[in-house]
Amino acid sequence: MVHALPKGGLKLKMVTDFLNSEGIVTTNFSNSNFGAFFKTTNDVYFSPDHVLKNFNDRRSFLAEATVLEQSKEIEIRTPNLIAQIDNDELGFWALIERVRGPTLLDANLDCVCKKSVVSQIVHSLARFEMWSEKRPIQQSAKWGWSHFLGPLRLQLVEIGFPKLSESLFRAATVADEVFIDTRSVNCMDIYLGNMLLGENIDRIPEITHIDFDKSWRLVPIGEQLSHLNQVPEYQEYYKYAQDLYCELSGASGKNLDDIAPISSFFRAISGIRDCLTNTSFEADGYYNKLGFDKRNYLLKVYLKNAFRFSTTALSSLGFSESTVQSIGADLIRLRETLELHARC
Repeated sequence: MVHALPKGGLKLKMVTDFLNSEGIVTTNFSNSNFGAFFKTTNDVYFSPDHVLKNFNDRRSFLAEATVLEQSKEIEIRTPNLIAQIDNDELGFWALIERVRGPTLLDANLDCVCKKSVVSQIVHSLARFEMWSEKRPIQQSAKWGWSHFLGPLRLQLVEIGFPKLSESLFRAATVADEVFIDTRSVNCMDIYLGNMLLGENIDRIPEITHIDFDKSWRLVPIGEQLSHLNQVPEYQEYYKYAQDLYCELSGASGKNLDDIAPISSFFRAISGIRDCLTNTSFEADGYYNKLGFDKRNYLLKVYLKNAFRFSTTALSSLGFSESTVQSIGADLIRLRETLELHARC
């Protein structure tokens, strides 16, 4: 449902007062961590029973609302969408059921449970992509690896890596050109921090997907699997996930083999960006909730992964051996610089 609100500033109290006047009880909202949170670029507020999201733009708002409304048809587990607000003065808001449980980043699972969870993720991903191809999400648009590099380019220049900044942007631009004609699908963000872990009545692990504001983006098929290649505890299941994804989606195994090192490389670069900039974390304080130690741990993981995938990714994009070695050396220097900074 879409509500018309009285004119006024973008105020959380005005929004909650209006929802209360509509008979939707909302109390005690805060942007502090209650133990389950959304990793998102949008403002997020929590109460014991609800999550209230304030979207930066209408496209993200419509995309997430569409997926949450259609989740039963898609056959994916999501929180219930309770109410929406679309207003010129107040902006774009969604009131969503609060789902409890650890994220997959924080859950401590054994090998059997991890494989089961990976299977669930891949099945959800394939179902979502097949659904979105039949029912396109409004305002969907191509999204390339060069699009996310803006904040990181500035940050790298500031800390003394202008050459690396330009090299990464050039590599991302080439990658976008190489895959411009590849089959594209709407983005279902399977970042492990965007999935909460629960159990069904038989105590079998079940995941709930909680963030869909990026689903208007059209990305190369198989690109999202790169999330599984970032976290050490899940890297061993990447090939299993890839094979299952091919079986479910009809994607070509060769195409996925071609894109895997490139998408994994840029996924690591994206993670470095998120650790170094406030772009994704200023609003909801995500890394404040994780704590300084967890932030440094993830930064080390992403830096290691960027170097690990750099040679194969950059070589496959046609870069010379000397350029590949130069970027690799800069990534090592960046890791050393940041580790030194973290110790200080």
